[in-house]
Amino acid sequence: MIVGQQKPIEEIWGMVGGFRKVIVLGCNTCVAVCHAGGDKEARILASLLRIKAIEEGIEMTIDSLACERQCETEFLDPNLEKLKTYDLVLSTACGVGVNFLSTLLEDKPVYPGLNTVFYGAVPQPGMFVEMCGGCGNCILHLTGGICPIVRCSKSLLNGPCGGTNNGKV
Repeated sequence: MIVGQQKPIEEIWGMVGGFRKVIVLGCNTCVAVCHAGGDKEARILASLLRIKAIEEGIEMTIDSLACERQCETEFLDPNLEKLKTYDLVLSTACGVGVNFLSTLLEDKPVYPGLNTVFYGAVPQPGMFVEMCGGCGNCILHLTGGICPIVRCSKSLLNGPCGGTNNGKV
């Protein structure tokens, strides 16, 4: 699963403050599980931005919407025409969703509301463990199923280790 964290509200405001009609688009899969980018988080972020606009004395329309996944056309197609009516789409998906949506909307700006943090596993509810660096050169068959990029404290693919991190390689 892809783990993300919402960008600080001041950073988001700095990106969206110049637009007058903004929609916050949530993604209800990976980033919803880590409570960063689903429908609920999109609605909360839209509310925070509306409050910020009022505080700044700026007239803005800020709505929210969510789809199952922003990385698949079939989930975006039903809302594409609606999204095109906004000046800006603020996506709370991972970087893949932002990129994919941006290609579908062509000249419409799509900005990230999240920082994609890592690919992870969920060993227990609310606990996210980085397991994959997404480097594009997977060698897990050579390393006993352990990603040396993210699970080695020194990111060593080979060579002398020279130490551990809290007693673990």
